[in-house]
Amino acid sequence: MNDRLFAGIAALSLLAMMTASAATAEPAAGFDGATLGMSISDWKALSPPAGVGPDAAPTCVPVTGTGQLPGRPLSAISRPTDEEACAYDSRFGRDVLPHSIQLDARYRASGLRYLFVAGRLDEIDFDASVDAYSDVMAMLKQDFGAPTRTVRDSVRTSMGPFPRVRQTWRTPGGDISLVDPALDPVQLSVRFVAAGRPMTQNLPPGKANQPS
Repeated sequence: MNDRLFAGIAALSLLAMMTASAATAEPAAGFDGATLGMSISDWKALSPPAGVGPDAAPTCVPVTGTGQLPGRPLSAISRPTDEEACAYDSRFGRDVLPHSIQLDARYRASGLRYLFVAGRLDEIDFDASVDAYSDVMAMLKQDFGAPTRTVRDSVRTSMGPFPRVRQTWRTPGGDISLVDPALDPVQLSVRFVAAGRPMTQNLPPGKANQPS
């Protein structure tokens, strides 16, 4: 009798721990339904993000040996040949028309690209107007909490020096960065990368690189 009672209490305790763990689990790192680690086939089965044109389709091409996605720079590191860059584009022969997406009620995101390594989603990138900073921050904080690290510095651009903020979220499912401004002084960039991969940013060198 005591053994049965003990076993029952142990089972209830285990169930309570599993329930609590599920309730407090970190959200999967990703954007608009696409999560790091998913397969290309699962990504292609997703509904397109809001705001893309009706003729946009999920398309993928091999990444070039220079380590760049078509239409946007990535980190300048050596990349293996099992990588594919994907996006929602319209193709007319050799011409490719990239589509922006609706970020929220006020802003759109451009340059949305998905990088797959060995058939699994390894990185997501997009840009938005620097005016969308507060909206993007609110979106990321709602999903992932406060940034793990914030670095404030300055960056030289074609329009002169600009103050820059780089914020990073570290999660078990991947890392997220928000850089404002990015290479373009009127654009910010957002990047999601798989856990364990360097959060490399292809950015001009800054000054006074001090965490805050």
